[in-house]
Amino acid sequence: MKKIALCLVLASLYGTSHASSLSIESLSAEFAVNNYDGQPKEVTGAKKAGNFGILMASGAGTFTATYLGNESSYLDGFRFVLEGKELNEANVLGKSISKQVTGGVVGFQFFDSKGAVFNNGEVSGAALGFAFLKDRSGSSFAESNKYGTFQYLLGFNDSYKGDADYDDYVVGVNFVSTAVMPLPVTAVPLPAALPLLASAVGMLGVVMRRRKVALADA
Repeated sequence: MKKIALCLVLASLYGTSHASSLSIESLSAEFAVNNYDGQPKEVTGAKKAGNFGILMASGAGTFTATYLGNESSYLDGFRFVLEGKELNEANVLGKSISKQVTGGVVGFQFFDSKGAVFNNGEVSGAALGFAFLKDRSGSSFAESNKYGTFQYLLGFNDSYKGDADYDDYVVGVNFVSTAVMPLPVTAVPLPAALPLLASAVGMLGVVMRRRKVALADA
């Protein structure tokens, strides 16, 4: 019976999901975000702090970016590298684009109308780059607003050197994992499986007793 119970436990563990996730690599020290205002503030509320870093996926999944506003004198935007999908200031707030990723550095970039391009994986600076924005409490990167719940908010600062407010183009991003290990066989509900196990053990006992009797008579 102990062996049978162990097999049941192992089978249940085998069917457990091994989900991929988003994370930040090379996370910098937190810094103050100043003058975060305008259209993004109307959607997300004021942002006071952020961090630099590289957005990574630990495995396969669907990566989605949603446009949450801009506050800039340039025409800024966000695009997926290679796929040709982009968000820009002409889009309605709440518009989303998605791509399939296989893991590693997520391939996206921000851009402005002056020809500046900043790729995920590069080193952000005061005049060009994006920040992972903290929530209102300053304790989390997650954000909920009228356009959804997002794992991270990315605030872009374009190449204009007059400020570093990370509200020039703001997107919320999410990731849904597709890395799930399937069950090897159709699962049998536990209440239905127990009588079958008991019956099998009973039959095994009968066979063993008959074998002992046969050996004794021989």
